[in-house]
Amino acid sequence: MAGNRRRISPASSVRYYQSGNTVRLEDYYVDYLDSYAEDYVEEIQEETEWEQSRQRQVREEKRRRNHRKVRKNQEKAMHMSLPYVMMLSVATVLSVFVCYHSLRLQSEISASKRSVQELQVSVSKLKAANNAAEDSLKIYTDLDYIYKVATKKLGMTYPSEDQVIRFDRTESEYVRQYEDIPTSD
Repeated sequence: MAGNRRRISPASSVRYYQSGNTVRLEDYYVDYLDSYAEDYVEEIQEETEWEQSRQRQVREEKRRRNHRKVRKNQEKAMHMSLPYVMMLSVATVLSVFVCYHSLRLQSEISASKRSVQELQVSVSKLKAANNAAEDSLKIYTDLDYIYKVATKKLGMTYPSEDQVIRFDRTESEYVRQYEDIPTSD
C-alpha cells in the first residue's frame, strides 16, 4: 500500500494524498486512515491468533475425549463376560464337530470308491469268464459240431427206416413207456 502512495504538494499549504485514480484526500485524513488500518490489521491478527489458539484447544480437548473413549472401548473389548465366553466355546465345539464329521464322511466316500473299483474289477473278470464259458457252450450246442463228433469220433450213423418206430398219438401229449423198446435183431 505504501508503494501506491504519492504525495502531491500543491501551491497551497494543505497537503493532499492521491492513490491511483481516486479522489484526493487531505494528508491528515490519510494518516488517520493509515493508523486506523494498522490498528485494524493488528486487531484482526490478534483475533486470528486467538481463534487459532482456541481451535487448537478445542482439537486437543476432542482428541483427549476421543482418546479416553478409545481406551475405554479397548478395556471393554479386553473384558470377556461369561455369556460371551460360553458362546465362543459353543461355536468352537460346533466347528470342531462339523470338521470331524466332514473328514469322516470324506474317508467313508473314498473307502466306498475303492470298494466300488474293486467290485468293478471283479465284475469285469467274471464277465470275461462268463463269456469264455458261453463261447465253449456254443461250440457244444452247434449242430454241425455235434454231427461231426458223433459220426467221426463215436462212429454213429443216422438210423435206417426199419430202425425207426413210430407211435400213434394218444389223447395225452406224452408217451408212457411200460416195456423196453424192442431191438431189431
